[in-house]
Amino acid sequence: MANGSMSRVTDRVFLLSPANVKVSEETRQRLHERGYRRDGAS
Repeated sequence: MANGSMSRVTDRVFLLSPANVKVSEETRQRLHERGYRRDGAS
């Protein structure tokens, strides 16, 4: 990815973001709590 990053949120969910954005562990946890689950169910 040019000038950006790809972060794994769960086994099947990735977050693509611009280079100047960092994804905190708190944000990853919120995504997981809102239904982005490791088993793919929502």
